[in-house]
Amino acid sequence: MGQLRLFFVLLMVDWAFGIPGVGVETRTGGGNEVMNWVYSVVGLALVVALALTWFRQSWARPLAMAVGAIAAVLAIADMVGLTSGQPAPVAMVVVDVGGIVIGAAIVWAASRRRRSAALAGGPL
Repeated sequence: MGQLRLFFVLLMVDWAFGIPGVGVETRTGGGNEVMNWVYSVVGLALVVALALTWFRQSWARPLAMAVGAIAAVLAIADMVGLTSGQPAPVAMVVVDVGGIVIGAAIVWAASRRRRSAALAGGPL
């Protein structure tokens, strides 16, 4: 679970770079209220999944896989301009590529733990 926790923290840092006024995001206005809500829900799910890695590891895995997949989809949608109505500037493309890679790493780490437990005959 340590590797999964690391990926969660990296995704939080990556998303911080995408906050206007905090990170490298320069697009202002034209924001979509629905997308703000989606990012809020996924961000909360990310925090919950991180907390679950300490308390309910079996619950953390499926939530981690969902958060990782959604993070990658959101990054792709942002790069092509579906989340804000404008294509991402170059700096945000770098942040978005990081989000795709980290999201994929979260899915990989969460699924790897499940396969390892199943192969060992232990609880999933």
